[in-house]
Amino acid sequence: MKVAEEVERASGAEEPAGRRWFVTRSLQVLVALGFIRAPQAKAELRAPEGASPPGDDAEEAFTTPDRDPDHAPPPSFLDTLVGRSFRGCQVERVSPAHLGGAAIVLASPEGAFQIDILARGETPGVAETAHYALFLANRGDGREPTHERHGLALMDVAGWLREHERRQARLPVQTLAERLASHPRGNFHLP
Repeated sequence: MKVAEEVERASGAEEPAGRRWFVTRSLQVLVALGFIRAPQAKAELRAPEGASPPGDDAEEAFTTPDRDPDHAPPPSFLDTLVGRSFRGCQVERVSPAHLGGAAIVLASPEGAFQIDILARGETPGVAETAHYALFLANRGDGREPTHERHGLALMDVAGWLREHERRQARLPVQTLAERLASHPRGNFHLP
């Protein structure tokens, strides 16, 4: 609450004034905590072609880094994985640049799961290639059992990656240690 109180003091707001006040203050707190970026000046905001320009509502003035068209990650060879199946797990989506790593979300009969691709470092991944270490993003610490199908799918993804990494530009990923230092809160699941 300390950040919220500082934002409140800095904004000079006296009393709550309904929904707009709540949304504005909530967005200010999210910006202060670094979860979203503050908007550019109104003169610099551009509407996509065919879209109407943004209104005065605070909700429209803020963007999340993942949805900002000016900062969208470039296409990656990982994009070709969407729709492929590994051990009965289908790739639903990929993000070649997600908080210092690349992420692949797969659907399986046991539920959706995520594979993170990081640069090789001191901590070995579940599977490794010449350049990358692959991890299951299940917030586990080794004490909980992993679904066998998920581990096997990860190993198959690593095999696919080994075949393709030599012919492709390297992914902009960090080692596990670098990623944890850059993002200490550690919630790496794709939204």
